[in-house]
Amino acid sequence: MVSIVGMSLLLSVYVYKIPMWFAGNTYLVHTSSSIPFAILIFVIASESGLVSRILSSKSLVFLGEISYSMYLLHFFILTMYGSGKGFIAIIPEPLHFIAFWAILVTESTIVWKYVEKPGRRFIVSLRSP
Repeated sequence: MVSIVGMSLLLSVYVYKIPMWFAGNTYLVHTSSSIPFAILIFVIASESGLVSRILSSKSLVFLGEISYSMYLLHFFILTMYGSGKGFIAIIPEPLHFIAFWAILVTESTIVWKYVEKPGRRFIVSLRSP
């Protein structure tokens, strides 16, 4: 039901056209991607098909779990890289990209396991009677 409402809202752009004088000539260029994205949302929400099977694989689900930690930590790792200090200085330059991702995923996994998961359990325990 939710996906049908979402698709209806996204497709309403084409049913109720905004006058071109209001949005300018770029209106169709900027809104033309809404139909493919509405279809993508529908396919993912239906939880069937190749796309859903790929996105529900264990490795991608795990990356989704640690993604917030990755978001929080990537800046600090890039700052360390930019300063040329610490662990980045000893890694040969051709391997910097691989090292960045290996370090980011490793540190994010540690933060997720020892900070995020216990934090979630603690917050949930506050709501329980």
